[in-house]
Amino acid sequence: MAETGGTSPLDNEITAIVNSGNANQLIKKGGLGTGSSKISFELNMNKDFPLVSLVSMIAPSPDWFVAIEDVNLFVNNAFVEELTVETEAYDSGTDSGSTFASSNSATNPAVNIFKITTAPLGDGTSVTPALVSIKFEKITAEM
Repeated sequence: MAETGGTSPLDNEITAIVNSGNANQLIKKGGLGTGSSKISFELNMNKDFPLVSLVSMIAPSPDWFVAIEDVNLFVNNAFVEELTVETEAYDSGTDSGSTFASSNSATNPAVNIFKITTAPLGDGTSVTPALVSIKFEKITAEM
């Protein structure tokens, strides 16, 4: 997913988790046209599965991606009305390219996924501002 945007292995893993009853759903949406675009979609949530995790490649980077993990949308026995979460940027450890547009240079052997903190994205401590902000808004279904 991080290198090519292909999601088949990840889809299969998440589908197996959903089928085992340990997650509610897999949602796939198309990519953004540019770095300043927006994408919107609705999630049908329930209190049995209040956590959201999202992942997206950073194109055309060597093997970088952004993610949020286990964001709880059900707090104090109610769904949050609004929440903005900034993603973390990660390197999947499969490509040794050091710049955003580096050509493919496989890391052999691959290394573990790690949070990006250094240039060209980071400042040595973090990636600031975050590459992606995700805004969750509660929408009450009409009856």
